[in-house]
Amino acid sequence: MPWTAVSLSLSCLALAFAPETWLSLLEYDRGEIARGQWWRLWSAHLAHFSTAHAAANAVTFLALGALAERQAGTRDFVRMLALGAPIIGIGLWIASPELATYRGLSALAWSAATLAFLAHWPMPAYQSLGALALGALVLAKLVMDAASGAAGSAFLPDGVRPEAGAHLLGVLATLGIGLCQRSLHGSARGQTASPR
Repeated sequence: MPWTAVSLSLSCLALAFAPETWLSLLEYDRGEIARGQWWRLWSAHLAHFSTAHAAANAVTFLALGALAERQAGTRDFVRMLALGAPIIGIGLWIASPELATYRGLSALAWSAATLAFLAHWPMPAYQSLGALALGALVLAKLVMDAASGAAGSAFLPDGVRPEAGAHLLGVLATLGIGLCQRSLHGSARGQTASPR
């Protein structure tokens, strides 16, 4: 059972009914992070702008997170969440200086999808074409999100727009974590295999 994905999704749903004062303590708030409230780099992914926003993100994350946790294993899934969440926040800090607040689990859902993909890489040749096609669709979706981001979303209140950059950062963070992990595992294998 993918308990981490289930627990995180249920936490988001429960927090959707929390008072706004609680949610504002969890959100990515650029000013408060600058004053040392670093926990917001992690907690912003649990807070949402509406119950519909939380429900949509929780369902999406549950599906993709459960897949990633089963395929990559709980340890790698938890590592991706623990490292990916602040990387996304720091990336937003650098790439979107105009962004004052951010809430949502969708960037980590993109991270989970990327982790599930990496768990099967490299693939047999007959699967590679399908994987490349899926990758092209993911890239197209990211570009469409970025192009139409100002249009808003049915799950977000008026005046709040989706932050497509966070989705891209979710993908890039997981790719970076995965490459570092493979590099470390490869060098460790090389050290144990070398003659003395």
